[in-house]
Formats: sequence, structure tokens, C-alpha cells
Amino acid sequence: MPTRALVALAVVLAACGGSTSGGSASPRVGGSASPASSAQRNPAYEITGNYPSQQQVDVVAYPPTGAVAPGQRFALTLQVTPRANMHVYAPGANGYKTVALTIAPTPYVRPQRVVYPASEIYEFKPLKERVPAYQKPFTLVQQMTLEGSAAARAALRDQRSLTITGRFDYQACDDGTCYNPASAPLSWTIELKK
Repeated sequence: MPTRALVALAVVLAACGGSTSGGSASPRVGGSASPASSAQRNPAYEITGNYPSQQQVDVVAYPPTGAVAPGQRFALTLQVTPRANMHVYAPGANGYKTVALTIAPTPYVRPQRVVYPASEIYEFKPLKERVPAYQKPFTLVQQMTLEGSAAARAALRDQRSLTITGRFDYQACDDGTCYNPASAPLSWTIELKK
């Protein structure tokens, strides 16, 4: 591609909040304090990106505070904190990768629904674009049910805990650049009630 075309492409992408550097994001385990109400702590998953601060969001997964019995509902909690000058897109932001929490299939565990908090409107003034986004810390709550069937009770009888995995998908942007969509791997270990 001719140099002039590349420069024009860079200008268009920058004006639209895009990135010409082909930024990437990969998970890196880090530490973060858990809420006082949490009975145990899972590690934070810090997402690295292609910009000087090297972080777009902090993501921390919290398990339920007590043991879970077959037939019981429980919640998996995800705390997300966008870094300074960053925002991620909330459901309803057309044209962007919005935040999403996906739970991997786990025997005898059934996901219910994810509760998304209210978002705020982010305005990208160069394009006069207004979209729902999260710029401040927010929490996602995934409701789950541990099956109470005879098969589930038999399979889980000798287990003390159960690990549930998933991922958090998002796209982070600052006031000048939108970075590639990224995913944070997640893991919750729940204590099983005997």
C-alpha cells in the first residue's frame, strides 16, 4: 500500500478511535485485595495492552462467600476496574465489542443470567458519538444453580470443592484509541456443603 494511503488510513483510524498498531492483549496474573465479605480470594487477571501504561482494566473474580449445597443457587462475582482514562463498552454500544461474561460448561452447574449494572454515556466528541460505557469500577453478578438431582448428589458426594471457569470479554478505549478486543480467563473455586 502506498505511503500516502497508509497515512490516510492512520488518520481515519485515529479519528474513529481505531488503532493502526494491531494491539494485542494477554492475561497476566496479578494481585488485588478481596472484599471483606469474601470467604476466599481468587487472583486478579490484569490485561496488558499496546499503550504506555500497559494495562486497560483490572479484573477480579470472587466466589460465593459460603459453601454451596446441591439444589442451591449461588452467585459468581466479577469486579472490573477500568484504568485511568479508559472505558469499556456496555451492552447496547453498537459497533463495539461490549463486555460479556461467559461461563464454560461444568457438569451439574447451570448458569442463570448475568446482571449488568447501569452504564453511563461516553461521548466521543470528534465523531459526535454517544455510546453506553463503563468508565468507573463496576461489578457483574452471574447467578448459578448447583443441580440437586440424585446423579449430581452422587457425583459430588466425595468432592470438597468445584472449580468453574469462564472468560470476560471486552474492548477498551481511551480518548484517542480503541484497542483490540481482549479476553480475561476466569476461575472460581466454590466450597461444597456436605
